[in-house]
Amino acid sequence: MRGTTTASVFKLLLIQIGVITMLFGQQLKIIDDNMNFELDKKAHLGVSWGLYYTGYTICDSSMVGAMAFSFGIGLGYEIYQGYRHEVHGGFSKEDLAYNVIGIIAANLNHRFWLYIKETF
Repeated sequence: MRGTTTASVFKLLLIQIGVITMLFGQQLKIIDDNMNFELDKKAHLGVSWGLYYTGYTICDSSMVGAMAFSFGIGLGYEIYQGYRHEVHGGFSKEDLAYNVIGIIAANLNHRFWLYIKETF
């Protein structure tokens, strides 16, 4: 396993959620969003894709660690938006779904190119 262990990434994720919850003492607002593939959803997918590769290469993490890194940042940002709903609208489960789609797509792409590299 490379650099960052999965357990340490998950511990950091739990700490992040706890700190965000303590800092923003107001009500978490969950908005009613849609799954239309518009600019916002494209951004969530693309940024999560990029964060996966950032976690894997720059942070020297494993594939699972890179997925947790990307998901943790996306979840943290959605929680932040949920508590700062006056400015950002609120927490969107649909945005988080596009984060997950981006992470899975990046991981599958990564595995594909590793397979190509090993095969040829």
